[in-house]
Amino acid sequence: MNFDVLDMAAVRVQHSLLLLRLLWQQDAPRIDLSRQVGLSRSAISSIVQDLLASGLVLEGEARVSGHVGRRATMLSLDASAACLLCIDLGASHVRVALLDLRCTVLASSEQPHDVCSGPAATYPLLLSLVRSSASRRWAWAFPAPSMCRPGRWSGPPT
Repeated sequence: MNFDVLDMAAVRVQHSLLLLRLLWQQDAPRIDLSRQVGLSRSAISSIVQDLLASGLVLEGEARVSGHVGRRATMLSLDASAACLLCIDLGASHVRVALLDLRCTVLASSEQPHDVCSGPAATYPLLLSLVRSSASRRWAWAFPAPSMCRPGRWSGPPT
């Protein structure tokens, strides 16, 4: 495999993620994003068009400034574009929370549960809690596998 070849699609994805990270922190016009990232205005506009089309970014009001010329349109992350589903498997409880893209809790539920009772008892409970919390689009994230051994809970490997 040749690692010297620059994968332009991967670079574009990284730039898109960088813009999303900046917009997660605060609303900004294209020109400010261009200055912060170090990309040309046309490159930023192209990436922003893709983000607008995907529904992750919204255009807002034009920013008023004391400068002559076209006013900059503010861009913001659309926190309602998707949801994140967070699952906390504790030794004695199961907690499910639904978050928007700005990590605001939209819904959550928790139930006592002995996770060491095994997957056959845990998965149906998780599914029930997820169904009661999630009526929108959501994404799964599993940071690492965890195992329950007789007499002790062992966390993810480090």
